Amino acid sequence: MFQSVQEKLLRNGSILYVDDQQKNFAPAIALGWRTLLSDETGDWMTRVEELLL
Repeated sequence: MFQSVQEKLLRNGSILYVDDQQKNFAPAIALGWRTLLSDETGDWMTRVEELLL
């Protein structure tokens, strides 16, 4: 799945993978994606905004 997404999305930019379980990050990290751990309080959304600027 990760490789398929990589081929479709990565043109001239980067990919940010957000998940609520850090154990799911390994394939994304192996492909060079940035990762962000989400949390129940929604604080991760502020971090996404910072990364998109």
